[in-house]
Amino acid sequence: MNTRRIIGIISLIILVLSLAALVYSFVPSPLKVDRQNISPQEMELPQRNALPVLLMGVIDATTRKRKRAMRALPLIFVCSILLGACATPTTEAPKPTQAPQPTSAAAPTSAPAATSAPKPTTVQPTQSSAATPTKEPQGGGGVTVRPPESRVIELQYPARIYLGDTPSITLTLVVSPDGTYITPTAKASGGQVVSDPIKIENLYETHNVTASATFESAGFKIDHAGAWEQPMTQGQNVKWIWTVNAESEGVKTFKILLQLRYVPKLSGETLNKPLWVRDFDVEVSKYIFLPLGVARMVGVIGFVGGGIGTVLGFPFAKEIVTWLWEKIRGKPAKKKKGEKGKG
Repeated sequence: MNTRRIIGIISLIILVLSLAALVYSFVPSPLKVDRQNISPQEMELPQRNALPVLLMGVIDATTRKRKRAMRALPLIFVCSILLGACATPTTEAPKPTQAPQPTSAAAPTSAPAATSAPKPTTVQPTQSSAATPTKEPQGGGGVTVRPPESRVIELQYPARIYLGDTPSITLTLVVSPDGTYITPTAKASGGQVVSDPIKIENLYETHNVTASATFESAGFKIDHAGAWEQPMTQGQNVKWIWTVNAESEGVKTFKILLQLRYVPKLSGETLNKPLWVRDFDVEVSKYIFLPLGVARMVGVIGFVGGGIGTVLGFPFAKEIVTWLWEKIRGKPAKKKKGEKGKG
């Protein structure tokens, strides 16, 4: 009886520890909180006359001019031949004037008529053609900018990730209807929520606005790699949810990039605006010196084994279990039937 009780006590301890470890393994890790303010000046749309745009325009213009010049070489060659052919009779025109040499010098006076040939070389058509392209930029209609729309960036990510677990990282662009934003509180003790108030120009009437988020990390496997684009509509939140899986333990760094793209609805130039870039560190560790999946399996085996050992270890455990089962099913106990028979 003593050994049986010892086995029952040990099994009960294993049962309790396995149950506690199994339940704790399903408790999500706390979220971190990080806040950063972004000024409205940083949220201004890129100007079309910015230096990089000018450089790109100059490069494009020079390349286009070179291509046009290469295409125009055959035409220039043919035109030069035609001009040369037309110019030969004008140069040979003085020969017939040499025949009436005995006459007065009035004949050579007709030579200045040939000097009037520079008329086709006037620069007037070139000036008109050069003036036309300068008027093209003036043709673009101006975009009416409405008051800015207030948004806040929220990032939720776990403070610790167990090896073998697949938590989620959520990025949200939250809209503030009244133009202000109240900083959110942590959802768990020691949790963290990234809250960055920003300003975005309200161009929804003239532009299609797209938000693109990119998750970059060398130590995680993610379900959605590369740029993830989602349309932005006025008054609606935009959310990205990545499911990550750590490949090894240690401190891992991941980066999230967020940018906006403004596409005109009618015509015009597409504008891209880098909005938000942040780096975050997450600690990846094993759960009780084991990967999370293996630890959960060991917990289930310990829970089942401890339960069986507890039932078999105590002397009256079988009677207690049968009595509880009869109470649940609603059947009367056998002792009560015996007592009725005696009476």
